[in-house]
Amino acid sequence: MKNLKKRAAAPVILLSLGLWSLSVDGETVSETITETTKTETYWEEEFSGTREETEKWKAGKEKEKEEKERAQEGNKQNEQQETIVITETVTEEPQTELIIEEEAVLEEQEREEEEVFRQSVAEPADVSAAETEETADETLPEIRIENVAPFTAARVSVKPKIIISDDAINESAVKIMLKRNEEEKNNVPADLKRTGTGLIYEMEAVEEDGKYLLQVEAVDEAGNRSVLKRIFTVNKSGTRFIYDEKRYVEEEEVYSPRIRVENCDVVRILSCMVNGKEAKYSWEGDEIVIESKCIGTGRSVITIETKDSAGNLSSMKPWEIIRIDRREINGIL
Repeated sequence: MKNLKKRAAAPVILLSLGLWSLSVDGETVSETITETTKTETYWEEEFSGTREETEKWKAGKEKEKEEKERAQEGNKQNEQQETIVITETVTEEPQTELIIEEEAVLEEQEREEEEVFRQSVAEPADVSAAETEETADETLPEIRIENVAPFTAARVSVKPKIIISDDAINESAVKIMLKRNEEEKNNVPADLKRTGTGLIYEMEAVEEDGKYLLQVEAVDEAGNRSVLKRIFTVNKSGTRFIYDEKRYVEEEEVYSPRIRVENCDVVRILSCMVNGKEAKYSWEGDEIVIESKCIGTGRSVITIETKDSAGNLSSMKPWEIIRIDRREINGIL
């Protein structure tokens, strides 16, 4: 067993000696132990036991010493890290203050530049904002066309009346264009009357049959522009029927009569008859094509009646076709 006897001693800087003894076969074996002491207090320990127990005690003291040194080293590292963090924090504050100061200077410069620009483009001092708003003209000229409605078909002559309303209309900039089918006429003749609110144009009568486009353009002194278009037809004649007026057809010939329909308006077939009976037909473009089987042996009379969107009723002159033997045709011709 290990017996320990401790006593206090003064701080030691030099080497201190300790003894251990071991009894083997009645003989005592002694060895001198040298140990360096770094602590302020030295505890002298005497042993009376086996060599194995003494070695364990020495190993424990060495382990305790190593743990103490590691602990001291760890404390030093922590102190160094804290010192670094504190140093970095202190050095960042002046940089932040510098950035804020630079931003304030830039903002001040931008405000000064903006004020200089604003003054350079400002209105003259004697013109107020209210006066500027009152003189601004953004109202478009108003255009009306009377005596002809949009997309209408007339069976009589048409005399359009154009009314342009604007206090500051530019008379020289008014344009009146009239297009018939694909033929365009600019600045058509019109009787001009000036009123307190604008202009009145009374056009000459449109007499000729056809499909028309009337376009009026008006511009005021402020540059505001308006355009009005009107499409209409003048249709006094109704439908024209055009065909080859073929009279004789050979007995074996397959023949389908074709009649071209001319009208500036939309045409509706009221009747298509052969010898007083309804005949089958089809539209190919502007032509009516009657089925060949409707033209039988002997005499066939074709009649057609139509009505257009202007209200005109039109009847085709009867077309007579005779189917006979070729020899008879040669004898007739």
